[in-house]
Amino acid sequence: MKQIPISSYRGRWYKFGCLGDTHLCSKYERLDVLNAAYKVFRKEGVKAVFHGGDVLDGERVYRGQEYELHTIGATSQVKYVVDKYPHFRGITTYFCTGNHDLSHWKRSQVDVGRMITERRSDMMYLGQEEADVMIGGVRIRLSHPGKGAAYSLSYHPQKYIEALSGGQKPNILLIAHYHKAELLPCYRNVFALQCGTLQSQTPFMRRNNLAAHVGFWIVEFCVDKDGSLMRFKAEFFAYYEQREVQEIPENRFLSKVMGGSK
Repeated sequence: MKQIPISSYRGRWYKFGCLGDTHLCSKYERLDVLNAAYKVFRKEGVKAVFHGGDVLDGERVYRGQEYELHTIGATSQVKYVVDKYPHFRGITTYFCTGNHDLSHWKRSQVDVGRMITERRSDMMYLGQEEADVMIGGVRIRLSHPGKGAAYSLSYHPQKYIEALSGGQKPNILLIAHYHKAELLPCYRNVFALQCGTLQSQTPFMRRNNLAAHVGFWIVEFCVDKDGSLMRFKAEFFAYYEQREVQEIPENRFLSKVMGGSK
């Protein structure tokens, strides 16, 4: 019987942080969770963070969105991101822009990604909707698709990977946009992650029965001497929100209707 040397699984390790859909300038942004994420990254020795897009919330993406914003206008939204996005020495954030970011581009050809990276040297803009980077010979792809949510959590990642020919496939695929957190290990030799979100469920999402998986990832992978991705670990840091409950003051009428008695 052929013996497989386990030395292939003892290569060089790499680590990065992963998140997406921060939607800054939305009333439902979670700056508290975002800041906690970067504190965790610093403590865990993460130097590179990949952001899957929708850094800011944009404008007129759907009907009624204007009522969910606390800051409007491309210039004002970019300034808010530059001022509020966490900045920790030694950590660089690499990001692409998503459909909310690109709402300014579609309306007035304003590239908010370029504006952000011109003002923040620790935030590197990689392009619109999709970008590839190489780490240790491993291709990592950030993707911000444009389709709506599917009934199955893994449907869109699977269909995306199935549509790629062999030479186009990344080793690691990071998918934003859907506000979901999911690990799909080694599907057609692609390790796929859905990035989660740093935005609470909005009224738009609630009306459309769309859940928000609030949290972020730390990913580690091992490359052997031939440059092959041999080991992959992903840890999700979840945040669970509490829904406020209104307490109705007791009175005689309610007690009678609800069947209460003294």
